[in-house]
Amino acid sequence: MGEKKLKDTKKKIPKSSYQNRGLKFEERIQHKCDELRKNKVALLSKVPTEWKVVRRGAYIVKAFTVAESRFVDFVGCNNKGQAIGIEAKETSNKTSFPFGNIKESQFSFFGLWCGLGAIGYYIIHFKEHEKVFLIKATD
Repeated sequence: MGEKKLKDTKKKIPKSSYQNRGLKFEERIQHKCDELRKNKVALLSKVPTEWKVVRRGAYIVKAFTVAESRFVDFVGCNNKGQAIGIEAKETSNKTSFPFGNIKESQFSFFGLWCGLGAIGYYIIHFKEHEKVFLIKATD
């Protein structure tokens, strides 16, 4: 028998979609979280994005993300039992990260989160240079 070619089942994600910005970056972070879990360093998971779905009978008319999330992208704990929260951000800017890209609700969340003894981080990806920086939320 001849070889069968498997159909490529990967979903194509439109580059222009606002909701899908940073998806590949978050997948890279999830891969790192899986490594940390395997090595028993930390247990971190992606927080699901909350969606609003409008239906007409069985048909989906619209689906969109909820306007403002009041949480972060990843949460979990390290091997010392400390809670960890991570907010992933991505920029096309070549020289700096515009902190206006961080919502006030995210600053407020980390203020309370870290004030209660948990650890918070921003992971910032500079797409142009393929560089990633980990910044403590308390800095």
